[in-house]
Amino acid sequence: MDGFHIWEAGIILARYIAFNSEQFKNKSVLELGTGVGIGGLALALFTEANSVTMSDYRNDVVENIKKQTKKNIKLIKNKKLQIETINLDWTNYEKFEKKYDIIIGSDLIYAGSPVKELYYLIKKSLNKDGKCYIIIPSERHYSVKFLENIDNEKVLNYEIVKIDGQNYFQSPLKNQEEGFKTYPGLKELEFYVYIFTFA
Repeated sequence: MDGFHIWEAGIILARYIAFNSEQFKNKSVLELGTGVGIGGLALALFTEANSVTMSDYRNDVVENIKKQTKKNIKLIKNKKLQIETINLDWTNYEKFEKKYDIIIGSDLIYAGSPVKELYYLIKKSLNKDGKCYIIIPSERHYSVKFLENIDNEKVLNYEIVKIDGQNYFQSPLKNQEEGFKTYPGLKELEFYVYIFTFA
């Protein structure tokens, strides 16, 4: 996946955060597979989270996240918010020691992604009473593989909720036609939020 492109699932994640901002109040949040930082920046702009850690495994992507954060820092009203950007490779989950109240991500599960390591990372990094929210488009059938890990171990519970409501699927550009050309998935796909908690 390209860490320099905004994907439709990222737009849905940002809107999910904005429309459900109370869920993130006073929470520590880790975003996995941050890419351009749309989820983490939505947290910074629309919630009263305590901290947000934006992570990706590529150094150039992490550097870009830092630049995007710097560009948008003046828009952030929550002056107590701690923002961190880190390099995080899911395959090295054993070395990652921090825990978070909430973990978020979008379009993380696709053919070729290290789903087992992603599962172990979530399990290791989520506080016992925490929640993980992952936005997945309907075309990502590989999510079945990810859920197999959860079903086999029975450590996490999950709920799959269809994203509904016209506000989620508006064009992100002022020019509606151009917006849907750039992000056709907002018209063509369905999106789901997978919510994970400890059993």
